[in-house]
Amino acid sequence: MIGTFLNERYLLQAQIGEGGMATVYLAEDKISKRKVALKMISSALLDKPELLKRFKREFSACSKVKHKNIISLYDMGVTKTGEPFYTMEFLPHPSLSEVIKDVGPIDEGQALRIIIQLTKALEHCHSLGVIHRDVKPDNIIVTPKGRLMLVDFGLAADAEQTALTADGAVLGTPHYMAPEVVKGQPANEAADIYAVGAVAYEMLAGHRPIKAQSLQEAMMAILCGQIEPITKLRPKIHPLWQEVIGKAMALELDERYPSMSKLLAGWGQLWQLHARAEEKREKELSQAKAQLEQSVQALVQQGLIAKRYRIVRKLGEGGMA
Repeated sequence: MIGTFLNERYLLQAQIGEGGMATVYLAEDKISKRKVALKMISSALLDKPELLKRFKREFSACSKVKHKNIISLYDMGVTKTGEPFYTMEFLPHPSLSEVIKDVGPIDEGQALRIIIQLTKALEHCHSLGVIHRDVKPDNIIVTPKGRLMLVDFGLAADAEQTALTADGAVLGTPHYMAPEVVKGQPANEAADIYAVGAVAYEMLAGHRPIKAQSLQEAMMAILCGQIEPITKLRPKIHPLWQEVIGKAMALELDERYPSMSKLLAGWGQLWQLHARAEEKREKELSQAKAQLEQSVQALVQQGLIAKRYRIVRKLGEGGMA
């Protein structure tokens, strides 16, 4: 397919992703003159109407929501041989999953910036009646400037829509599934809220909240609430982290946050605490620097050190010096 000039508009330049349902290519749009990601359904699935419907629904759901933290979709079409495809914004950046794998646990400030953006994006989706249903680090892109982009609406559904499922198949990633979804209930706003809590946990812990070797183990752990408190893994973080994540991932629906807006308020409380702590830290550093400069000036006046050297900052301290 590489080098193919699709529908006399899109030049396929490289394959950048592949899944069970579709392949994603880097393409050049000859009309707009921009790089795009082109997602094309596999020809082997053209005789499976439920998957074709799911593919078209992904385009419909994502086209419905316009937000700075949600990937933009451009165009949908069909190849001359019958394969449906659509084009979207090309994001040459790592997923949050790759970032966590590379750097491990993320610091509180950066984790808050990411999770607040994610919550706002999903709050917008829910306001339009769209449920993502597959929120996870693999579906979150992070730009070098820290901007979050939510992608892959392949499992998205309208709030009143019955979920599309294959016979006996599990749609979504088990480790981020809410308990009620594991029990077979349709995923709604509450399921997305649970998944956001799981993403926040993974950023702070450096690993998934559910540790399991099989699908059955993962589901049993979710149903039993076998999740180690995040404050046990990161004892130096503020206790409010556990309160907010715990409420987002509550087993019972009536104990979980009732909306993304309420969850956003919880992250907002944490952000205020973080901002005050950063302000206090900056103030303490500024005071320490001023005291150091005063000490240096006193030594200069006493003739104990020359003016030739300017002390910028203290690198260390021992018993003697």
